Amino acid sequence: MEGDLVELANVDTRENCMRGYTFLLDSSIKYKYGDKLQSLLEVSGAKSLSIQSFCPSSQVGDSCSSHI
Repeated sequence: MEGDLVELANVDTRENCMRGYTFLLDSSIKYKYGDKLQSLLEVSGAKSLSIQSFCPSSQVGDSCSSHI
């Protein structure tokens, strides 16, 4: 990238670029960024759920125990 200009997005764009998306995450050891991935997604406006607590018949963020 020598000599190339790099333009950074403004803070509001970076903080909200993933708003409206929800990610279902497996164990953090499976990801390149490990346990930092969830924080990175949340900083950009996304929601994340753990696959261990996910219930397919629930709404986003609900636990399975309330649907059993």
